[in-house]
Amino acid sequence: MTTETNPFAGVAPAIMTPFNEDGSINFDALLDKRKRLVQAGMETMVWPGTMGNWSQLAPEERKDGVARLAAEGPLIVGTGAPNTDMAADYARQAKEAGASGLMVIPEVLYMGSVASAQYDHFSRVLDAGDDLPSVAYNNPPAYRYSMGADQFFQLREKHPNLKGFKESGGSEALTLAARLITHSDDCFLVVGIDNALIHGVLVCGAIGAITGVGNVLPDEVMHLWRLCERAQLTGDDEAWRLAEELDRRLLPLADYDADPRLVLYYKHLLTLCGEQKYQEQRPVGATLSEGEKLEAQAQLERFKRWSANWSGKDYVTS
Repeated sequence: MTTETNPFAGVAPAIMTPFNEDGSINFDALLDKRKRLVQAGMETMVWPGTMGNWSQLAPEERKDGVARLAAEGPLIVGTGAPNTDMAADYARQAKEAGASGLMVIPEVLYMGSVASAQYDHFSRVLDAGDDLPSVAYNNPPAYRYSMGADQFFQLREKHPNLKGFKESGGSEALTLAARLITHSDDCFLVVGIDNALIHGVLVCGAIGAITGVGNVLPDEVMHLWRLCERAQLTGDDEAWRLAEELDRRLLPLADYDADPRLVLYYKHLLTLCGEQKYQEQRPVGATLSEGEKLEAQAQLERFKRWSANWSGKDYVTS
């Protein structure tokens, strides 16, 4: 399944937002990063999500970035916002800008634990997105709310553009989502957390993954995805074994995707890889401790030493 039929199929990086020294968005660096990720095989971008600092961006910055990215290729737009009206406005603008899909974020501030309020929130955002293919983003640790199967299917009855479910709650949550929500042919599952990609694809049948660590190691993450895809589609035992081996080695870096400081970790790792335009942060004072930086650097170096000599890197997955 390609992005021509489903923009959520395959690996989509939750692309990070580079900032200039004066605090403004470095849009040139953002588009350059998109090109590098496309070269690695990631056709569709996701922006702005948590990785893109959505909560730290002004509305006009978000709309500008969406317009620029959508003009370059497939884009899934995150609708995270302080209130439903703003989220709906972002969905409407995504449609107007030519985006490919929506990642609909729950109501995050006012009544996040109230099911009826969440239904109204999702419904209004999906309405504003018109016919844009959309996934409901489920991340209970971050948003204090978990959408159940009943509410998901109630929303689908009214909004046929709600096509899938993105689960970021880990392996157990992915298993439940696959059993209760995405078991039908016309509803798909997307893995939303890097440390559960293997489980989500090979055990739960996910057709896509939204990645954070893929910003830092796009070639390696794409190789992992292709190994999973080959194992899933052809029953290739060697591809399955190699996927598990690569995933196990990548896990210390993938685990940062489940950490509240994930943006700080992945921007730090990018600077270690030579991408200096990711040094600036919002908020300005946000930083890892020296110990955290050293630990992340050690994990990256350890992985690169291993991967340089790994026999599975040349395994044909096409």
